[in-house]
Amino acid sequence: MKNYVLSGLLALFFAFSPVFNLLSQETCDVGDYYNSESMIEGSIFTKAPINFAYTYSCNQIIYTTEELGSMTNGQISSLKFRCYPSENYVEEHLFSVKIYLFETDQSEYIKDGDGKFKWLPVTEDQLVFSGDFEVDFMTAVFDVEDIHLNFELSKPFKYHGKNLVLMVVKEAPECLDDTFTDFYCYPANVIDKPFRTLYACDDKSVLETPFPEKTTGALKQVPVVEFTYTENSDSYVINLLKEENISVSGHTIRVMEAGTEAVTVYSISGQQIASSVPVAGNVSMTIDGEGIYVVKMVDNNGFPVVKKILIRK
Repeated sequence: MKNYVLSGLLALFFAFSPVFNLLSQETCDVGDYYNSESMIEGSIFTKAPINFAYTYSCNQIIYTTEELGSMTNGQISSLKFRCYPSENYVEEHLFSVKIYLFETDQSEYIKDGDGKFKWLPVTEDQLVFSGDFEVDFMTAVFDVEDIHLNFELSKPFKYHGKNLVLMVVKEAPECLDDTFTDFYCYPANVIDKPFRTLYACDDKSVLETPFPEKTTGALKQVPVVEFTYTENSDSYVINLLKEENISVSGHTIRVMEAGTEAVTVYSISGQQIASSVPVAGNVSMTIDGEGIYVVKMVDNNGFPVVKKILIRK
């Protein structure tokens, strides 16, 4: 077992910030996220990635490699969509959302022999977010603000550089009647553009599974989206350095720093793995696994220091 310690000193660390955000967090803006003025074209049926006018909606969207180029070798931790709240409807709305992510070689949706667009197959292993979400339409309308739906993924997605499929399934106890809340999208001009968004919606979940066998329709526009990501852990291997106050032996991490009051170890995704209170600044903890870990040390003044370590064969 070869063991290395990477230099990862971060002078500023906020105790309540997710550890995942400390690791070179960047964003990938698809479709000019903050400046787009285009809306999804069509009727009340044609909404993506979420249709608030129905209790059930499902959308599957393809984002291409060219659009995601800056995110190659990235691990997605969150994503957000931007929408305009209709002045015809002002209230809070609670709904549940499931988001799936996976990669594909397919860059557009093409009709099959029956003249229908086919959904790409999805599995539960590709589920990256599942939970309740609430939108405050009232505040947004009176403040004349766009709404940003931000989803912190419960399962970070490792992106390898192919076309990315994003599927959003939404269910709500009731629909928003007569709402014309629209999501910003692109391109504005869809002439000669391929179909890259499929949508289905209804006031009841008429589909036997969350993965429709047929679609209500297809769109050439895709919602603007902003992905937040970090570099994949493999990229840290080139930055190997030794540290004087922390060492790794096998799967045991040892901290030797005078004045250290607490030590916590996190996974690369931000999950707490282990914690301990040092004696005279010394502590040893055994980690059951290999890969990148984040060690947070807090001194007797409450000042945190963070280091990244690598355990590998």
